[in-house]
Amino acid sequence: ASLQSAGGAGELGKAVEEARAKAESVKCVNNLKNVGLAARIFATDNQDLFPPDFLSMKNELSTPKILHCPSDFAKPEASDWSQLGPANTSYEFLSPGLKNPEPSVVLARCSIHGHVCMADGSVQQNPEKNGGQIVIKDGKHVLVRPQPRPTPQASFE
Repeated sequence: ASLQSAGGAGELGKAVEEARAKAESVKCVNNLKNVGLAARIFATDNQDLFPPDFLSMKNELSTPKILHCPSDFAKPEASDWSQLGPANTSYEFLSPGLKNPEPSVVLARCSIHGHVCMADGSVQQNPEKNGGQIVIKDGKHVLVRPQPRPTPQASFE
């Protein structure tokens, strides 16, 4: 069967859409990695105090476009820092102004993909999909992972 058939065209369209969605998710992860790196650089320059908001990191981020998820079609990108605000920022800044946060603290989250940027600069891809939860502990947003189930041990009697 050729791709010109209705079924082939539908399958091709679905494959293209899935590839586009995957590429957008990867770009979102990269954006959050840049946010994490910028926050850590900011903290290094400010007595280990993390930034209070995204705008405070404008010297560490190359462009405000990093704060826009490519899958966010409801909000336009900010073309410069003077335009930056909640109306064009896709990510939530969850842990402003922390001092020396532990690695389990979530700094930012994408409300579209569920990806989270951790205080150590790493990014977890949609941890809630895999049973993780973001909870508030001691006034901080913390990622709690599910406890692994113990593997039953075979008994040899």
